[in-house]
Amino acid sequence: MKKLVEMTNTPDLDMAIEGVRNYYNGLWKVSVFKFMNKCRRTVWKWGKVFVVLLILLLMSIQTFCSVFECPRFSFKIGNTSQAQQGLLVSLLES
Repeated sequence: MKKLVEMTNTPDLDMAIEGVRNYYNGLWKVSVFKFMNKCRRTVWKWGKVFVVLLILLLMSIQTFCSVFECPRFSFKIGNTSQAQQGLLVSLLES
């Protein structure tokens, strides 16, 4: 029941409303639902923080590799390592 209903100034009705609230909040389904809602909100908040940190990490790696030209993380077609060039030469010779 809403809190607005509680402002009746009649003790019998207030006791009945409090009894209904206590019964409803004591049900296991309601307790599980409230617990799951609380967990969902907490996980959602931490999930957003994790995603932002992951994006910042990936952007910093991309910036670092674009400045210092990381050969290991480069997927350009013209950028082949010496082992790959040796493999290509051996394939062309045979």
